[in-house]
Amino acid sequence: NGNVWAWGADNTGQLGKNLGNLEGVFEPEKVAGLSHITQITAGHDTSFALDANGTMWAWGINTNNQAPGTDKIEYRSAPARTSIINVSHIVAGGAFTLTY
Repeated sequence: NGNVWAWGADNTGQLGKNLGNLEGVFEPEKVAGLSHITQITAGHDTSFALDANGTMWAWGINTNNQAPGTDKIEYRSAPARTSIINVSHIVAGGAFTLTY
């Protein structure tokens, strides 16, 4: 239905929460601020979503600029729109992101 759900550790905001701990979330919870999502991927402590318009959203660690067009910060607990647009796929690794 275009929503994103997340659970597990949230020590760097990668679940879209502001928990800041490894305790995390034990039941799936909807990630706020996202809609019409067609694809998701996750790197190490970073999460990404691609919406139906081809725009990439990111949350979690961004110390290596994994999310272009957003502030280079320790972590972001809410999804932020990146400068990546008009793409159809995203793939994330440890501290990098690929799109096409």
